[in-house]
Amino acid sequence: MSWFRNLLNVLRPGRRIVGTDLDGNTYIEVISKRGGRSTVRREVITNLKHEQYEDGSIPVEWEAWIRGKREDPPTHDELIQKMQQREIIKQRAKNLEQEERKKMEEQQEKERTSTSPVGHASSHVYEKSELRSEPTRVGDSFHPGAWTPSQGGSGQAEKIPKTDKNDFEPEGWVPPKRDK
Repeated sequence: MSWFRNLLNVLRPGRRIVGTDLDGNTYIEVISKRGGRSTVRREVITNLKHEQYEDGSIPVEWEAWIRGKREDPPTHDELIQKMQQREIIKQRAKNLEQEERKKMEEQQEKERTSTSPVGHASSHVYEKSELRSEPTRVGDSFHPGAWTPSQGGSGQAEKIPKTDKNDFEPEGWVPPKRDK
């Protein structure tokens, strides 16, 4: 019944059908004359209910015509050509994404199996890079695991009690009093 009402609305004086899109939507121009001036309003009659409408359901070319961004309405050939171009772009994007994923996997595999120098950068000894728990020697003054804090800052070194891992109990902390 609604299609019949739409047909009657289109056939009223001052309305003319401009075209249809590939989804079956009808585009019309409404010409109204008031006080010697005529104005043109462009409309679309969709074959969707109001609740079914989604953003982007009207082709971009027709939307540009409705908003007055283009003078002539798009043709069916133009709509088909634009749809094919969009599909080609989607396919190219999918292929590019697959290539990038493949390159990333190859790069990760290469990093896992790459060789790196042992020791200093000028070293000529190479081995497969693996995670090591011990750092390699870099200079004459470097001793792995032997770090002692310097006496700097406030000049007071905190005494840390040595305990076994099993007897550790945390101590409470109270902020120092400030003199005003």
